[in-house]
Amino acid sequence: MRIRLLLVAAITLMVGFAGSTSQSRARSDPHTLTAFGRGIYTTTGTDYAQIADLGFRTVIANPTKAQLDQVRAFNLTAMVYLGGYDSSTCAFGWSDDTVRARVTAIKDHPASTMYYVADEPHTAGCPDAVQQIHSRAQLVKSIDPTAATAIAENRQADVSAFANATDVMILSTYPCSHLNGCVLSKIDATMSTARAANVKHPWGAPQSFGDDYYRVPTPAQLQALIDRWKVDGVQGFFTYTWNCCGDPETLANHPELWDTWRRENSGLTP
Repeated sequence: MRIRLLLVAAITLMVGFAGSTSQSRARSDPHTLTAFGRGIYTTTGTDYAQIADLGFRTVIANPTKAQLDQVRAFNLTAMVYLGGYDSSTCAFGWSDDTVRARVTAIKDHPASTMYYVADEPHTAGCPDAVQQIHSRAQLVKSIDPTAATAIAENRQADVSAFANATDVMILSTYPCSHLNGCVLSKIDATMSTARAANVKHPWGAPQSFGDDYYRVPTPAQLQALIDRWKVDGVQGFFTYTWNCCGDPETLANHPELWDTWRRENSGLTP
């Protein structure tokens, strides 16, 4: 999801499951994942109260009790960040021993629901990447077998390569640009690739950001791309982004989009 390596340690992203605000530990069954995910990428210092008001339900947090307690205070749950994967070095940011220790420390926390294994890993130049991601996911599940694992992917070749290496694949396809407007067929192409690769749990990343290339959609365009993801069969959303990763325009500073997300996350139609 365009996460910069220097910022990734501060990431807090949101992912959601129906019923995740109960006081018992919120778990998604990684074998069924029947609830539609409602999540959004964020960084530390996020306005959790506002995000909860918009109907997002879960956040990626660092694996510490203090951060998970903060997330829980807003009746949100967390997708836990595990150090990421660097495709320039073909290596994880954290060793297996570090992951083992940190997952063990927080695996029973009621805010923990999923684990974020890697952000857009690539096979080009990293021939062992698929096995690395799969092995890391299996390590996590050997410690916390009731939790789900996830990666994000932005290249269609790698959507096929990494299919089902984790429980969930977040498809980071952004159709709106300054040059071309919103080309919703890009979503269709990504989902077609995911279906051909038999990705069992594809989630979309509806575009809610802009920069020098990508353009923030209008409310009507945002609704159209949300609808296209759903028609094409995604099982959840990780919205990109609330305030993540240095992008100059995000959902946090585009409140004209808030009602669209509030309606979508509440199950209402405009």
